Amino acid sequence: MIKTDKCYFIDQTDKTNRCMKASRFIPEGSLIIKNEPLGVATFSHNRKNYCNYCLKSSEKLMKCGKCQVVYYCSQDCQKKDWGIHKKECSVYTKIGQNSQKITNQFMLVLRCFLEYKEKQENYCQAIDDMISNTEKYPEDKIQFFEEMALLLIKYLEIDLKDGIEKLLQFLKDFIARLLVNAFTIYNNDNDTIAAAVYSVSNFINHSCEPNAIAIYKGKRQFIYALKDIQENEEINISYCNYIKPFYDRHNYLIENYFFECQCKKCLKEQKGTSTTLICQNCKKDKIYQTDIEKFICQKCSKDFTPEEIKIIDQQINKLKKEMGTQNLENRVKSWEKIRELVDDESGHYHEVLEIISRMYVSEERYEEAYAADRVLLNKMKKWYMSNDPMIGWKYLELAKLASALTKYKKAKEYVAKGLKILDKYYLLEEMPDFKEMILDIQNDFQYTLNHELLNERK
Repeated sequence: MIKTDKCYFIDQTDKTNRCMKASRFIPEGSLIIKNEPLGVATFSHNRKNYCNYCLKSSEKLMKCGKCQVVYYCSQDCQKKDWGIHKKECSVYTKIGQNSQKITNQFMLVLRCFLEYKEKQENYCQAIDDMISNTEKYPEDKIQFFEEMALLLIKYLEIDLKDGIEKLLQFLKDFIARLLVNAFTIYNNDNDTIAAAVYSVSNFINHSCEPNAIAIYKGKRQFIYALKDIQENEEINISYCNYIKPFYDRHNYLIENYFFECQCKKCLKEQKGTSTTLICQNCKKDKIYQTDIEKFICQKCSKDFTPEEIKIIDQQINKLKKEMGTQNLENRVKSWEKIRELVDDESGHYHEVLEIISRMYVSEERYEEAYAADRVLLNKMKKWYMSNDPMIGWKYLELAKLASALTKYKKAKEYVAKGLKILDKYYLLEEMPDFKEMILDIQNDFQYTLNHELLNERK
């Protein structure tokens, strides 16, 4: 048992199920952990949009002149990152034309390995304390780790005097430790920015009914209590989107973390719950999950295999992906096809409504965007916990749209409701995208109020 002077301790009584517990009562909204990353790497699809050091977004980032791989928002960030980047920069330069090998995972592993080689005690101990779960990985994953290990050996020109087998085993285990313990960093729109590894918080286990949440401000991680946590109660966060149906969560956790969730929510739902997918045989009811691998439409009694459910999911995901590159007319067509496959309580429905709303904003069709976001907010209030920051951000997005439509009174109401949630997690200075908007809304509202009073006096 690792004791700390914090509000938590690490319980290692069961070596196969280490966990974090509250050392005292933790009230809802309390900060539990504030963390700097051991390593962070932006995702390949948005590497050009986020600073490699601070993760600030910008349309005018500077590319590293030597490796041409990473980007920075300022010379200051580039200088601060140079201590570690100069070591990886030469590796990226060697790889050169094989830039497809420079994946987000490779960048994270390379950066952490270079830091690990420096043999700073605290850093090495943090990595060594992580569980790798290599025995649970399928053969294709082990092969992937070995290929990445061989890349490290090749481009870092690692000495093989002790033989390659022992080194390969160490590197495969090292890579597994990092990737199975990595967190995904999201922005306020729930878009993925980067993957990062943190110490201490890697001891926090998963639950689909979490009592805590991980929030990111740049690359810093903050763990907050979503609800009151009693002394000696285990602290949990959700490794997946907890609003998704059981089969979605179950498959995601198996594929990425190699365990089956045993929280009360999952145990209840696996015995009989809606998948939110519409039966394509009768098209009159949803498909229900009656066991881990049993699905049935209660209206027409048709059975579905897990493979058939997966195919429907793949159809939906393909349509969602296509919507990102389509014109307005075709996006609407894709939207109608998705609505034939899922009901309006689905997590897919949530994601598609977000796409539709952003599409309307980009077209400056603010009335339609406002209407879509109002529908989405009502759904989110059913799906998410009442103090989840996602609801707070949606209120502020609605405030922005209401203001654009000169609905200043409504905008002010949305701001108040949004800040009531977000004040638990952020300072106004930490919401730069909304700070100026909030001040503008307050000024516009006051101007409108003064104007109305003046007209009444006339």
